[in-house]
Amino acid sequence: MLNRKLLSILVFIVLSGLLLAGEIIFETQSESYKLYNKSNNKVLNYKLIPPNTSIKLSTIFVDSLKIFSRLILDKQQDYSYKIAINGNEQIINRIAKPSKITKSISGEKVSAYNSCLKKISDNISTVEITNISDYDLLIKVVGNNTIKNLQPIDYIRYSPAVYNNRINLEIDEKIYTYFSSNPRDIEFTLEGPIYLKIISRLLFDNIVTPSYNYRFQLFLDDLKFAEYREKAHKSSKAILPDDVFIVPSTGDINIVKIPDGLHRIRIVDPDINRDLIFRLFISKSAVEISL
Repeated sequence: MLNRKLLSILVFIVLSGLLLAGEIIFETQSESYKLYNKSNNKVLNYKLIPPNTSIKLSTIFVDSLKIFSRLILDKQQDYSYKIAINGNEQIINRIAKPSKITKSISGEKVSAYNSCLKKISDNISTVEITNISDYDLLIKVVGNNTIKNLQPIDYIRYSPAVYNNRINLEIDEKIYTYFSSNPRDIEFTLEGPIYLKIISRLLFDNIVTPSYNYRFQLFLDDLKFAEYREKAHKSSKAILPDDVFIVPSTGDINIVKIPDGLHRIRIVDPDINRDLIFRLFISKSAVEISL
């Protein structure tokens, strides 16, 4: 039996004759899990499904569903999930491989996406997706004729209140201000919800090593909120005009959503043999949230 929300939407669509746009309605409350894709500069919304857990959704005038799936994992691993459309079940088996361009906004490694296309024959259908693997599953469901809602986020440059040193970096004769975090942490206060965009670079002090792994940590009210791990490569364009013997790396971008409320934030470079510099931005531009 149709619930009131589905029935009211169906009546509206039929009476208005607007059969071109379908709709997907999630019936199960599930945790949203945001990823950042460096190649297209977008924040992507996925649903988190723990092992042995299901999510349910309804489709209205959707001809087909494309299910994108990932694991919160940094190694190759087989996984499976079950999809039931109007009670007709099918097991989907996939292989997760680490993604080179996407990770969570909290810095966790995720796999590259796999996809599965399912045809929908009924105007109104019920869909249930069950995680039958031993790992946390990320799911994104897109209908072939649903309206994709892209919300732009504009960013403005932000200067922290506390930092170790101010560093001028030059690219194509333009000067960009960065801030170092070692030995003194970068500190500032933000009121959420707000997106924080962090561009990080490593400073190479020798000409021999082509790349270095590095990490930095984000603390929220003195609790570690996220840790980001990157691999730095020497930049062919960026220089430090005040010290030409130091070579900056290319910039790595990470985006984190600061939760609701007033928070004291620290960016920490925990390794004494790594010199990192940071450039900060706060909401909203140049990035889209894909819903």
